[in-house]
Amino acid sequence: MIKQNKSFFLVAFVLTAIALRIFSFFPSVIDHDESTYLVMARDIFERGKTLYVDVTDPKPPGIFILFGLIQKITGTSIAFFRLFTALFVGLTAWFIYMFCMQWQGIKKVAVASGFIYIFFISTWKFFGMSSNTEHFFIFFNAIGLFFLVKRGQLNLFLAGLFFGFGFIIKYSNLFDFIPLVAFFVIYKGYQSEKLPKLLFKLVIIGSGFILPFASVNLYFYLSGNFESFKYITYYVPLNYTQSMNVLGVLDRLFDFHVLFLPIFFFFYYILVKKTAEIKPIKVFILVWIACVFWSILSLGNTFPHYFIQLMLPVSLLAGYFFMKPLQPKGCLKYVFNRKTGIILLSAFIIVKLVSDYNDYLQKPDYARLTADYINEHAGSEDLIYTGNYHQIIYLLTEKDSPTPYIHWTILYYDRLKRVMQIDNKLELDKIFTQNPKYVVVDGKLKEEWFENLRAHLNSDYQIETSFDDRIHIYCRQSAQ
Repeated sequence: MIKQNKSFFLVAFVLTAIALRIFSFFPSVIDHDESTYLVMARDIFERGKTLYVDVTDPKPPGIFILFGLIQKITGTSIAFFRLFTALFVGLTAWFIYMFCMQWQGIKKVAVASGFIYIFFISTWKFFGMSSNTEHFFIFFNAIGLFFLVKRGQLNLFLAGLFFGFGFIIKYSNLFDFIPLVAFFVIYKGYQSEKLPKLLFKLVIIGSGFILPFASVNLYFYLSGNFESFKYITYYVPLNYTQSMNVLGVLDRLFDFHVLFLPIFFFFYYILVKKTAEIKPIKVFILVWIACVFWSILSLGNTFPHYFIQLMLPVSLLAGYFFMKPLQPKGCLKYVFNRKTGIILLSAFIIVKLVSDYNDYLQKPDYARLTADYINEHAGSEDLIYTGNYHQIIYLLTEKDSPTPYIHWTILYYDRLKRVMQIDNKLELDKIFTQNPKYVVVDGKLKEEWFENLRAHLNSDYQIETSFDDRIHIYCRQSAQ
């Protein structure tokens, strides 16, 4: 029966994730970060380019390795890649379920926590629907949690290993690993684990955690590209942060709460519920959330997708709302009974899917239209430059980028230029020396940071066609 339950919920979680995300499979762009990873993974795995030398981005290597491995299965199909992202979301929910069952064995909590995570991340339009780093390192964290509470030294090593995989996808994953291991120490301490034995187990976990990071260091050292890797890995993270924007982060946090108010109702209901049975769990989750929030705050950024990292601990605690002894009484029990819940959830899913259909299938896909135009008019040897527009066009046209900096903001935003030590004028001179036939521009380029791009366009380019009077395709005149 237990094995049947495992299989049933695995299928249920995966199918739910696919159903909630299905209309998001088809747009060429949801989030430009995803586009960067797709293009760079193709260049590294299919075209033999070297990460941080031929193509570069201020992200750890894990995300590009993972995207490249998935592309070995999906090819360059964006729809199939998003299907794989849905599979990762469903599998994350399943490992949340497995962790909860292994830890306390409360089935309702385990099932609820898994489904809450799926709805949490799959109903956040734009940030939750694209394939971003947070989707994948949370997946590895959920696996790590599952192995962390299992018995045996091998399981402890595997727990550390999977947390380590998450770390080389995004370094802020360290702020998940630290509280989770701290909880393990306290948890074992309460069980009168002797100190030498406990320290030995921590060494095992730490060895697993450091192995992926040590391996990529060794790879870049042996390949002769360690200096480029070292710069991105050690220098950029230390200099990418800026002064704390406390009000900005709190404002984003408030928006995050409003957007997911039903889930946070479950979360805070359990948080204020006075129950000795789950008090250690609440303390553990609060410490975990505090560590993650500190990592967000310390970066000084207010990017909304950073808050995805909070979804795993919030889902774990919110799931206890469905534990029978903790369910609401009085008037609230009529609101949260099974019949009402099914009606409200069904209505929500219908509204959500209709909204997704309108947003993802009914609106013009200008990036694809742009790529189609270039494919029709450019020769196989013609270079293109996507300017300040979506870099996914390199993938859709099967073209190479004329610059290693695939994500266009690296060349134009002051903070990124400073961290990456880029001379905008020099880099644009290098790009236009290669004589790209087409340059794609979004908007009128009135901002100061586009001054050098404007100068190159004015010297030898004219608008050949436009979409929605906003996206302009410039053609080099001397090529005519």
